[in-house]
Amino acid sequence: MNIVISAFGTRGDVQPMIALALQAIKKNHNVLMVVSKGMESLLIKYSIPYKLYSGKTAQEQFGRLGGDNKSTSIVLKNIKQHMITQVEELPAFCNDADILVGNSLDSAAPSVAEYCNIPFVRTALTPMFAGDSRPTTIPMQSLSKKMNKWVWKIGILSWEFLLKPQLNKSRKILDLKPIANYYKYTIANPTILCLDKRLAPPSKDWPENIKYAGYPFLKTQEELPLDLLKFINNGEAPIYFGFGSMGNNDPIKTTQTILSAVKNSGVRAIINKGWANLGGIELPENVFAIDKVCHFQLFPHLSGIVHHGGAGTTHTAALSGVPQLIIPHITDQFYYGQSVFENRIGLEPIPFKKINEEVLTRALIKLKDSILVEAAEEFSCKMKLYGADKTLDEIERLLKEN
Repeated sequence: MNIVISAFGTRGDVQPMIALALQAIKKNHNVLMVVSKGMESLLIKYSIPYKLYSGKTAQEQFGRLGGDNKSTSIVLKNIKQHMITQVEELPAFCNDADILVGNSLDSAAPSVAEYCNIPFVRTALTPMFAGDSRPTTIPMQSLSKKMNKWVWKIGILSWEFLLKPQLNKSRKILDLKPIANYYKYTIANPTILCLDKRLAPPSKDWPENIKYAGYPFLKTQEELPLDLLKFINNGEAPIYFGFGSMGNNDPIKTTQTILSAVKNSGVRAIINKGWANLGGIELPENVFAIDKVCHFQLFPHLSGIVHHGGAGTTHTAALSGVPQLIIPHITDQFYYGQSVFENRIGLEPIPFKKINEEVLTRALIKLKDSILVEAAEEFSCKMKLYGADKTLDEIERLLKEN
C-alpha cells in the first residue's frame, strides 16, 4: 500500500503515528507522513518520509494552552485555519495514495480523501463519540449517564456552530457539496481507537465502525543519558514531573511549588522542562532537570509519575507499572485523570489551578502507598504492546474492503 498519514498536532499526536508508520514500513508498505512544522525532527530521527504543512509551528499553534493561559480561542482559530491549509496542500501529497489516515484534529482530512477518491480512516487517542460515557473535553467527570448524554448533545451543538461553517468553506475549495451535520460527517468514517479499553471504556451508543487497537507505543531502544542514569541510580527511585506540550504563564512559580513539595515529602525528583519551561532555576541535589527524554525508557525507573494527562503519557505511565498523579490542564486530560483514578493506578486528579505546596506535598506522600503500587503493577501486566500492529491490521482490512 501507499499510505499517507496526516498527524496534525503536537508530539503526543505525532509519536504514536510514527509507531504505526514504522510498523507499516516493516511490512513493506510505502508511507508518507504529513505533520506541522517543528515536528520534523522526530521523523528525521526515524527515517520516515515526510511533508510539512505550511504555516505556524505546532508550538505556535498549541503552545499557549495549559497552566493559567487563556488562549483557547487562539488555538481554535489555528485549528480552523488548518482546515484551509489541509484542503489546499494535502491533496497533492495523496496523488499516489491508496488510503489516507488522519487523527481527531484533522477535521478536513475526510473531505480530502473524498476529493481524491480514496478511503479514509481516523486514528483517535481519545474517544470522541456521543453516548452515556464520560465526556472527553470537560472537567466534569463524575456525572450520571443521563447527564453525560446531555453534555454530549451540547458538545455536538457547539461543533455545529464552531466548526461546520469553516469545514464547508474548506469543502468549497475542493468543489465538494457542503455537509449538513458535523457529527454525522465525523462518525461516517471508520475510526480506530488507539487506546487501552480500560482507560477509555466503550459506550453501547457508539456506531459499529469504531474499533479498538490498543495504544501504538514507540518501542525505542534509545538509551537514557548517562548523567540521568547516574542520578537515578544514586538513591531512592525519583518522582517525575512533566507537563508535555502544556504552556505556563509562570514557570518559576510552578517549579518552586514542585521543589517545595519535593522537599516536604522527602522524595527525589526529575523535572522535565517541556513547553511549560519548568526547572529554569537553581535546583537542589535531589532534583534533576531533563528535556525531551524518552518516556518509554525512563518511566520504569521511577517511583511516581506526575503529569498533565495526555493520552500518550498516561498510557506509557500505565505500561511502566508506576503510580500516577494527573494534573489536568485542558480537555481530555480531565478524562484520563478520572480513568487513572477509577482504575486505582493513580491518585484522584488535581486540576492545575488547584495545585499548591500543601496539596502537592500530600499527594506525593500518597503516591508511595503500597496498595497503589501493587495496583499499578498489576494493571501494567495486562497491557499490550501491539497497538501499532493492530492499527495497521485494521487499516489493511479496510483497504481490502474498498
